[in-house]
Amino acid sequence: MLKIIGEKIYSIRLAKGLTQSEVVRQTGIPQPNLSNIEKGKQDITLATLFKLAGALGVMPGELLTPLTLKSEKQNTLTRPRVERLAKAAVHTDIKLEPAEQTIANDLRIIVPIPGKQTPSKKEVYRAWLALKGVYRDAELRTCIERVRDEWQRSQWILS
Repeated sequence: MLKIIGEKIYSIRLAKGLTQSEVVRQTGIPQPNLSNIEKGKQDITLATLFKLAGALGVMPGELLTPLTLKSEKQNTLTRPRVERLAKAAVHTDIKLEPAEQTIANDLRIIVPIPGKQTPSKKEVYRAWLALKGVYRDAELRTCIERVRDEWQRSQWILS
């Protein structure tokens, strides 16, 4: 459970663009404690949970929910959806609905494409956590392979 809470706190903090220092200032929790909580190495009191939830702008219960629990409708990964996501990840001019666009953007970050600027490890980890919150490992592998195939196909067409 500690690991679940820690991953969730870390993921939300990064998604909101907050540093540990900013959360420490808002909550009064010592920085080493926050670091250990995010790593799942330290127990968390109810009072600390409420402070963190307030600083992150979420309900306390949300910090107790694993990243992998999402609604079934959001998790539906059909072949046409994989195709849309892969095309949008490779071709930045393709626009999707906001939820799918976010997923395509995260796929673009975690799939290394030659000649593109390499994202930071922090960006890759944030994108990976976000995608793990939506899809299981096998589904993620399918999406990643499809993005790579789409990129190769686009290079073949250009040459």
